[in-house]
Amino acid sequence: MNLDAKNILKREVIGKLNGLPVSLVVTKGGLHLIFASKNGRQEALGTGPHAGIARWIAEKSQPGIMWTSLRKSEQTYTAEEVAGIVTYALAAMVSNGKA
Repeated sequence: MNLDAKNILKREVIGKLNGLPVSLVVTKGGLHLIFASKNGRQEALGTGPHAGIARWIAEKSQPGIMWTSLRKSEQTYTAEEVAGIVTYALAAMVSNGKA
């Protein structure tokens, strides 16, 4: 698949596979594509109308993917941000006697 830069809305690195970066490309038409490098070329691992669907398809074909960028809805969080949110939530639950 050949995509011109004018058709790409955004591109970001969202993970790693075998030590190489895994990227998410979103087209202006709304297609989400997950790519990884293989033998010096970009290989599509998953595609879909939503980033979550593209990730799910990519995980089915490449279960060794390590995601370094996590999502909640359309917001992107780093693994460190998620860890901070979880730590805060657990501390609040403990102090309220709910954990």
